[in-house]
Amino acid sequence: MKAHIEHTITINASIESVWGVLTDFDQYNAWSPTIKQFFSAPRVGQRSKVRLEQPDGPSMTMNPMFLDITPLKELRWKGSLFVSGLFDGEHYFMLEKKLIRKQF
Repeated sequence: MKAHIEHTITINASIESVWGVLTDFDQYNAWSPTIKQFFSAPRVGQRSKVRLEQPDGPSMTMNPMFLDITPLKELRWKGSLFVSGLFDGEHYFMLEKKLIRKQF
C-alpha cells in the first residue's frame, strides 16, 4: 500500500527568492524543523547524506538519492528508512508562479 501526502502553500515572495532558500543547503537548520545538515551539496543522480532531527526527539542520518534539481522549478529526492523499498519516501518542492487577479 502506498500513501501519498501532499501539502501546498502560498509564499509571498518571488520564485527566485524561494529557490535561493531551498538550494542554500548550508542554511536548512535555520528554517527547517527536521532537516539539520547536508553533508555535501546535492547533485542529480547522486546521494547526499542528510542529518534529520525531530523536534525534542531522535536524530538520524539518511542518504537520499536526488532525483531532480531543476532551477526555479523542482527539488526532489527519495530516501529509504531501514530497508530499501519498505519505508521509502519521495520528497519534493515544486515551485510555480501564482497569478493574482485583481477585480475592480
